Amino acid sequence: MDEYFQAVVCGDDVTNGKPAPDVFLLAAEKLELPAGDCLVIEDAHAGIEAALRAGMRVLAVATTNPLAELHMATDAVESLAGVTPARLAAIFSK
Repeated sequence: MDEYFQAVVCGDDVTNGKPAPDVFLLAAEKLELPAGDCLVIEDAHAGIEAALRAGMRVLAVATTNPLAELHMATDAVESLAGVTPARLAAIFSK
């Protein structure tokens, strides 16, 4: 899958796992992007918290938790089918 991604980071690459922001900050560093220009798509509360602590926008997907419990994210959708170019553009215009 490496051919589809510019950078890959996992929990084994950092000392502190989620909800620490380390994994997301390392990903931004590898991509040479400011954290504020990044979007994290997450389904878990710890991941949402980690991304927000990293200063990133978060699109939560209600695959693990109900949509109503994902209010802390920048935006939330029921499924990945709700991830559209228009939705992503709206997140970055907030």
